Amino acid sequence: MKIYLAGPLFTAAELAFNKNLATSLSEAGHDVFLPQEQSSGERKALSILRSLLEAIELCDVVIANMDGPDPDSG
Repeated sequence: MKIYLAGPLFTAAELAFNKNLATSLSEAGHDVFLPQEQSSGERKALSILRSLLEAIELCDVVIANMDGPDPDSG
């Protein structure tokens, strides 16, 4: 199954949690897209948004870690 794994990106702990979860899902046989592993380089925000939306469209399911005081403080 192709999985888009969305989660918070604000702290090292959040990034590590996302990576560990992605690794576990991959080891279970899933194809995981983890946005934090995509290099934004010099791309503009609209270009990044388009590539992430395309990735979502190509996935079978989205797993969103909504653990925190609100969905997105940023």
